[in-house]
Amino acid sequence: GASGQGNIAIQAPAIAGISESYLHRQLDNYRNAYRGGNYSADPAGAEMLSVAQQLTNQQNQEIISFLAAYKSQPASHSGLEGNADEGRAHYEQQCSACHGNDAQGSEVLMTGALSNLNDWYLISSFNKYRDGTRGGNPDDSAAHQMHLFVQALPEDFPINDIAAYLRSITISQ
Repeated sequence: GASGQGNIAIQAPAIAGISESYLHRQLDNYRNAYRGGNYSADPAGAEMLSVAQQLTNQQNQEIISFLAAYKSQPASHSGLEGNADEGRAHYEQQCSACHGNDAQGSEVLMTGALSNLNDWYLISSFNKYRDGTRGGNPDDSAAHQMHLFVQALPEDFPINDIAAYLRSITISQ
């Protein structure tokens, strides 16, 4: 969206409030084809890969600086159902050690903030980590760690509940 809030119609996630270092790492991941390399599994990622590979280092930095100026805002809700109370318990047990109690991520652990992401994007990313579309390349160590972690979770892991919980804390912030 025009304010960095994401757009489900084109599978563009919310980018408002994302740290410059995380934006830089993700653009590098596209440029290195760690992300977006499988068009059939991730057409939006493949489109992003083709754009990122065209950018010069200076253009890359100018885009990152421009995007970093967007102020964090609650992401749009897609209508996905989930139990926020159950999601909180699962988030605290499985996610908070790396993504933080407030879901702001960690520069040290190279984990992204989850607090202002669209619910549909959280679920989509989780599924891409599970099947290796994201994090399948061991050269992308942070994403590969997430891929391995998600693969170890049960098939019926309640990601919709976690997305509902994250939405509830985003609204209250």
